[in-house]
Amino acid sequence: MDRKIPENLESIRNRLAGGKTCRVLGLGDSLTYGWEVNRGFFDRFCDALTQRFPIADVQRINAGIPGDTACGGLARLDELMATKPHLATIQFAINDCFGMVELEKFTDCMRNMSTRLVSSGAAVVLCTSCSVSHLDEAQDLAPFYHAIARLAQQLDLPLAELHDYWEAHAGITEELFGWDGIHPTDQGHEIMAQGLLATVLGDEN
Repeated sequence: MDRKIPENLESIRNRLAGGKTCRVLGLGDSLTYGWEVNRGFFDRFCDALTQRFPIADVQRINAGIPGDTACGGLARLDELMATKPHLATIQFAINDCFGMVELEKFTDCMRNMSTRLVSSGAAVVLCTSCSVSHLDEAQDLAPFYHAIARLAQQLDLPLAELHDYWEAHAGITEELFGWDGIHPTDQGHEIMAQGLLATVLGDEN
């Protein structure tokens, strides 16, 4: 079922449908990078854009670094902004949470990344990360995911709640997680890619 496309993504869909170049920046941690899987959710998302819009030139910049935090992403933003992305996805939280980064500091870094990218002309999508298999870890992560949602509302940015999409479409099952119970398998990454695609294109295809 089609959903309303967020206003700042309308130009992205028009660019893709018109066969233009679309540079897509994925700023994040090991999930964006695609750690220990054949293909991570960001690359799967870009693959899906290419399939849906075969006349467009989708150029991906995978800026996921395993172990990185939101403040680490902010520290390398200048170099990444030089690529002049049309669309940027920002995905952090898990390393911040388990690395004991203060929630306020995490939020400030996410805000700074978002506002600077928007000021450069990029359409920005804020993303939560994956679900996790253990309840106590999910409870620890919840304030960080809530902070991302509040920030998206404050900045009027689209929000891809990938953990909610995951749970709604696949539940919490063992085959979706790697050995640590946190990093997704290829199946888990595919679910995340579908969730991001649904947010960006406004549909469930």
